[in-house]
Amino acid sequence: MRRRKSEQKRKPFHQLVAKYAVCDEANWPIARAYLVETRKITPAIVDQMHEIGSIYANNHRPNPSVVFLHRTPHGKVEGATLRDTRHESTFRPSLGNKLTAWFTVGHLVEAHTVVAVESPIDALSYYSLYASRHKSLAAVSCGGATVPHELMHQACNHRQSFVVAFDNDPAGERGWRKAWSEAVEWSGFNISPHHPTGKDWNDDLIGLVHRLRLSKPQQSSSLRL
Repeated sequence: MRRRKSEQKRKPFHQLVAKYAVCDEANWPIARAYLVETRKITPAIVDQMHEIGSIYANNHRPNPSVVFLHRTPHGKVEGATLRDTRHESTFRPSLGNKLTAWFTVGHLVEAHTVVAVESPIDALSYYSLYASRHKSLAAVSCGGATVPHELMHQACNHRQSFVVAFDNDPAGERGWRKAWSEAVEWSGFNISPHHPTGKDWNDDLIGLVHRLRLSKPQQSSSLRL
């Protein structure tokens, strides 16, 4: 792991992509199944993100990784997060820039509310859970429990509501408090916390899907009665 991290520091992003994140469309069904069936992400969101090129499968075999591209607010790709499709795998490196370019679900510049989460899976999960409740929403992966200063600065400049929705653990709480202390005196900046009920937003999404499935047989029985 140390060798991989030092290698990432030495090599430019395009070289890291050529080694770790080469797109392979033949592997996409595996990646999609992982996101939709294992992680319970809304299929339409997964398909839309794949269609615009923000999510794809790499050429690793037999278990490809899902690649989540980091884009600047102007759409330039400057980084990527990888997530192995083996559910318990710890292979989830971050390549390139994550300070001023992020994996985002929704339109970052035009959104009414920007939500900072810890990972791409959380961004997809949060959007699946809450997009319908907002006028317009952008869920942004910070690649950890620290909000990039540039992300808050942009939201402040665009007068967007800003939500820190990190994991329900001590690191997530520290990340929220740090973000709040940095921006508390920014004039007109609306920042607030949102905590998942479970450990993270994917836990909440999986729990909701499970509860909905359990309720369907009961509803069917009631209709027959």
